[in-house]
Amino acid sequence: MKISKTLLLVAGLGACASASFAQVGTGGTISNGFTNFTIGDYLGDGTGAGPLADMRVGGTGNPDHLYNAWWWFRQGGDSRELAFSNAITSTNTGNTLRLDYVYADFTATMTFHVTGINNGLGFLTQQMTIRNTTDHAISVDLFNRSDIDMNGSFGNDTLAPAGPNIVRFWDAGGATGWRADYEGTEAYAFDSSGSITGMLTDNAITNFAGTGGTRPTGDWEGAFQWTLNLASNEAATASATITIIPAPGAAGLGLVGLIAATRRRRS
Repeated sequence: MKISKTLLLVAGLGACASASFAQVGTGGTISNGFTNFTIGDYLGDGTGAGPLADMRVGGTGNPDHLYNAWWWFRQGGDSRELAFSNAITSTNTGNTLRLDYVYADFTATMTFHVTGINNGLGFLTQQMTIRNTTDHAISVDLFNRSDIDMNGSFGNDTLAPAGPNIVRFWDAGGATGWRADYEGTEAYAFDSSGSITGMLTDNAITNFAGTGGTRPTGDWEGAFQWTLNLASNEAATASATITIIPAPGAAGLGLVGLIAATRRRRS
């Protein structure tokens, strides 16, 4: 079940206050042109599900197309995936949010970058760079998960693969509705909202193999997986994008976004 985002935001601010800023806050808003992305502070540990997020590609009142987005990792020898947590630095440059992490065998830099094309069209780039800081080779699997709710609503999206590394979400109405292309790599999976998150937060190893055919009307999420084999001092970057394309006539219609004000969120 999805509950009011306003309530979740208030709850999140309270959580930050009670934590007394024990770690670097990971949240913030970035924007470029008509496109903006907001992600909440994630003060949880590696076993959590990451923060809530929002993405809009229009002016004031346009709908929010994103419920959450985050990264997980699994190092060779680990028995489960872990959410990136406990950032040591956080930098916001206006259209890019950068978070830095330090682990025993590697450092990680997570970036979110938005590009606005015009009112109703824009994209979010999510990147993770891993650098091996040991004197031996390591293997790290990375996972990027996004729960996309087209047109500020959930439960009425359809979903289908649109290429070897693209998962496409449509709002009700198919090609006539809002569309999002979620692009990453050939190792992916998508399923009902919460299912992929459950795979990444349970106590088992998860691997994706390009599964999940066309799905009918429902509430969906997807994820991509990269396997990085890094020699000593070597680094590599994984990248995923979400491109929002407007429904014909939807761009600039601010009143359409009133849906976002009453949007329901899962509890």
